Amino acid sequence: MTYNQLIEYIQEPQPDYHEQLILSAEEILLAYRTRTQAELGKDLKISQSQTSIVIKLLVAVSDLNRRA
Repeated sequence: MTYNQLIEYIQEPQPDYHEQLILSAEEILLAYRTRTQAELGKDLKISQSQTSIVIKLLVAVSDLNRRA
């Protein structure tokens, strides 16, 4: 799923929201290169402080996937 598809998908509450964040880790991290935390949080429908935590978790997931 691309970043834009993810954003469109989560416009309505989804039961697998958190799973989709993890599955889309690479796309979210790529989008973060061109967006601020506030913009990313707005896209993901979370606060800026939550965005900071999510980014750290997604970086960790990405690192684990690269090692596997």
